[in-house]
Amino acid sequence: METIKSEKEYEDALEEVNDLMKKGDDHISDEDADRVETLALAIQAYEDIHYPFPLPKSVPEMVEQKRLNSI
Repeated sequence: METIKSEKEYEDALEEVNDLMKKGDDHISDEDADRVETLALAIQAYEDIHYPFPLPKSVPEMVEQKRLNSI
């Protein structure tokens, strides 16, 4: 898996995914789709470390978070 090590690499990865997704389902190659998947995993790993979601503080927040996670 590719690793994103800086905010610049993170922004570049987001931009690359955005550019690839603009091609649309009918025009994206298998290679491009694989690249999107690789970048998405790297972006998610970076966000988990640098942009974590705060833990819920109340029961209604916990219920809402569980509902959102099930979507």
